[in-house]
Amino acid sequence: VVLGVAMSYFAWSARSLLSATSFTVVGNVCKLLTITINVAIWDKHASPFGIMCLLFCLSAAYFYKQAPMRADSKNDEEDEGKELLPK
Repeated sequence: VVLGVAMSYFAWSARSLLSATSFTVVGNVCKLLTITINVAIWDKHASPFGIMCLLFCLSAAYFYKQAPMRADSKNDEEDEGKELLPK
């Protein structure tokens, strides 16, 4: 319980000191270090397939990009006064 509370406290303090992107990078690096240490030290760890799936998920997160903003259209000026749902 004490370790869980300490981890939560330091995670909240790190969020206040780092940007969202930096916090995500730190979290992903911690995941990779944890898996590496687990494989190096103990016999019971994830299967090669499980590690491959984890690396796939982390690489997909690396290549993720936010969707681009929509270009302004001519209809935006006409739609400004219209309500989305009728009353």
